[in-house]
Amino acid sequence: SKPMIAVFENARRAAATESTVPITGESGVGKELIAEAIHQNSPRKLGPFVVVNMAAVPEHLVESELFGHVKGSFTGALESRVGRFEAADGGTLFIDEIGDFKLESQAKLLRVLESHMVTPVGSNSNRPVNVRVVAATSRALDAMVREGEFCEALYDRLNVSNLHLPPRRQRREDIPLLINHFLSQLCAGLKREPVELDPELKRFLESYDWPGNVRQLRNCLESMVVLSREPRLTMADIPSNLQISQRNGHHHVSIPPGTRLEDLEREAVEQALEHHGGNRTHAARALGISVRTLQRKRKAWGLAGPQSKP
Repeated sequence: SKPMIAVFENARRAAATESTVPITGESGVGKELIAEAIHQNSPRKLGPFVVVNMAAVPEHLVESELFGHVKGSFTGALESRVGRFEAADGGTLFIDEIGDFKLESQAKLLRVLESHMVTPVGSNSNRPVNVRVVAATSRALDAMVREGEFCEALYDRLNVSNLHLPPRRQRREDIPLLINHFLSQLCAGLKREPVELDPELKRFLESYDWPGNVRQLRNCLESMVVLSREPRLTMADIPSNLQISQRNGHHHVSIPPGTRLEDLEREAVEQALEHHGGNRTHAARALGISVRTLQRKRKAWGLAGPQSKP
């Protein structure tokens, strides 16, 4: 589709430079794939491509994860460890969900980007690193800057050649290509004969909104290919979580009389957290609220416990 052709053209131009590249877009649109494509088409392609997802790193381990640490620098540091920056030396470091950085860590990241030196936790020695950074986020960093949640200097340092990946709903013509690609890939990986799609199923897959973007489409196809042993997939093979949409086009919720708005809100928050594996950032984004608001509500309900992930 035209939007993706534009993305690829911009990615090729970015690959030829040493600039820091921010990639924006909703969760599931393929930001890591674009980051790896930039690396593979850059002068650094023979160097390492190292990935770190900040949403999966506990806040107290962020600096250790990125910059490394020396033995005994904190409880649990039984051995010295090289950070992701040093591991990516000579290549590319892809930082996913950079919007999840806390302000203190943002300042330290900015210093590394400007000085090309890292200081492991617990060390007084600086170590030079030669790393090209590609960062991705599904959050609006400009809005975070205005709200004081993201360092403006770091935003300016990152925002050199921004690549925005449009959601799948804005590029419907790509769906048949993606379906064919994923089916071929999945069947080859499972060492099974190629499968066909029943025409009705094909129409459904091409018309569905896919709120989870390309990742959701791939997961749906993988479920059908894994669970069905027939050479042709039909509507009966659709995962159960998509069958409501297939039948109705909309998901209508029946609300018992007398239900309080607070109860509905609480249920929505808890379901979002469950759906996103306890990740507060992703749950808040799905609900259209800030992490701070989500935490405040759960605290008011007496639910803010250690089971939630950042």
